[in-house]
Amino acid sequence: MSDSEISTALAHVADVLGSASYVDKEVFIYIQKFRDISSFSLENEPGTRKFCALQPRGQGESHQVWAMEHFDTESALAKHRASPLVESMLSWLQEAKPNGPNPLPIPVPLQILKGSFVRPSIKDVQDPYIVITQMGVHHEELPVVEDGLLEFSAKLDSLENVLMFTPAKADKAVWVIAAYKTKRDYVESGFRKESLDGRLKQGMISMWEENILKLIVGYLVRS
Repeated sequence: MSDSEISTALAHVADVLGSASYVDKEVFIYIQKFRDISSFSLENEPGTRKFCALQPRGQGESHQVWAMEHFDTESALAKHRASPLVESMLSWLQEAKPNGPNPLPIPVPLQILKGSFVRPSIKDVQDPYIVITQMGVHHEELPVVEDGLLEFSAKLDSLENVLMFTPAKADKAVWVIAAYKTKRDYVESGFRKESLDGRLKQGMISMWEENILKLIVGYLVRS
């Protein structure tokens, strides 16, 4: 059985360097700064549950970098933001403009839903197969979708190679951040729009977008 997440925890996900208009040097600098913050966070911020940078899988030398953070409380987030290393990173992002002429995206604040879990063994997997799914859901139908995800989570929690399953909500969207031991485990998990549609009323999910990612620096669970 995996460890459960706190259902009221906060997560922030941002496609931080989503443009291909910057150069490799800037991506390298960003990742190095992220690595320094991650090491500091792991040692000094017990309220920061996850802090990692991700890149699209299977696209060669991608210039796209996702950032994912997960905090126990608002005060844990405030402590993290007050770190000199984070302040230095934010200052660099504003001054260096590594995203070219495009504005840096604002992190998407997520509220973690019931059914979230992460296995401590995820830290021992060298290259977890990470999938971030975004779903469009009408507000009045959100409780039904949440129940469907909770049911699906119970099924996935019984599969040892499903390392993480974190459903969350933001405005009219539902996000699921999941990690698997391999691509095959992802395929065999059965977490697809068609599978979820089978548990819900037709058309309840208006949009389904998947991002297949790999971990490049940081941590998905505290040691």
